[in-house]
Formats: sequence, C-alpha cells, structure tokens
Amino acid sequence: MPQATKSKPKWALVPIFFMGCKAMREHDIEALIEPAIGVMGFELWGLELVRRGRQSLLRIFIEAESGITVDDCAAVSRQVSGILDVENPINEEYTLEVSSPGIDRRLFKQAQVDRCLGQNATVQLRQPFEGQKRFKGTIVGSEASDIVLRLNDEEEIVLPFQLIERASVQMPERAVRQRESE
Repeated sequence: MPQATKSKPKWALVPIFFMGCKAMREHDIEALIEPAIGVMGFELWGLELVRRGRQSLLRIFIEAESGITVDDCAAVSRQVSGILDVENPINEEYTLEVSSPGIDRRLFKQAQVDRCLGQNATVQLRQPFEGQKRFKGTIVGSEASDIVLRLNDEEEIVLPFQLIERASVQMPERAVRQRESE
C-alpha cells in the first residue's frame, strides 16, 4: 500500500491519452437526451455504450430524489428511443436499457463525487499507480477534478477523475430504507 500522511496526500500522475471515438459518441448521445430526461423530472446519472459484436448496448441510468420505478424507466425509454430514432447517433443496431443507478452506483461525473462524500468507494484506474490499479476507501473530498480517498485512518490518496476507468459507491443503507418506505 502507498504510504502518506493526512497532511500530504499522494497524487496519481499518469499520462492522459485521447479518449477516442466511443467517448465522443457517448458525450454526443448524452447531449441529445439529457434535456428531455430533465423535462420529465429525472436526472441523467450516466450512460454506457457497450459494443457486443455486431450489436451495441446503450445503457442509460436515471435518478430522482424519490427513487426510480419500472414505469419511470419505461417512460424514459420511450422518450429517448424517439429522440435516437430521429437523430440516429448510433450507426449500428443497438439495444436500449434504462434503469436506476442501483445500490452500487457507478460515478460518471465529477459533480457526483461531492454528492457521495463519506461513502465507501471502489476506484479502478486505467494504469497502475505505485503498483496498484484498484483502490478502496472513503470519499473525503474532491480537489479541482480529482477524487480524494481515505484508504485507512491516516492515509489519503488523490486520484485524477479523468484517469479513472470505473468508480462506484454503495448507497448508504439509511437512504435505501428511506426510499423503500416511500
């Protein structure tokens, strides 16, 4: 494990590479559908475009303060499907899935980090930092475009958000219970 003190977190410094066509396409799709999802009263939590042979999977995650129902997902799916049929940003056949981010929610945007302060997180980097690609800890903050994780009682590490392949947090149990009771 990397060694650091509370007062001086370590920085993961890795070269930045061009993110490629897939990321550009995800960004374009997000720009197309986010306004419509917002008008419906939901937040676009994130999306994934996964290539599966000749067909792709477009997975959209939506969120709302009161939680997400199956009917919400169906309504958003119909709306988004109409937009994608007209704009045609995906050139190959694809399947559209709409769901909530779930209990183990992936973080897609830097702004989501601040909403998850104090929550346990798992972070997977694209490249190793001090021999490690995977970190588990508590999100204690963000600095500019970085996530600050507390790995144990005395050790913190700063990871640049753009170098993270995947980060997820587990929704606190009290929030899950509150949504179930509503």
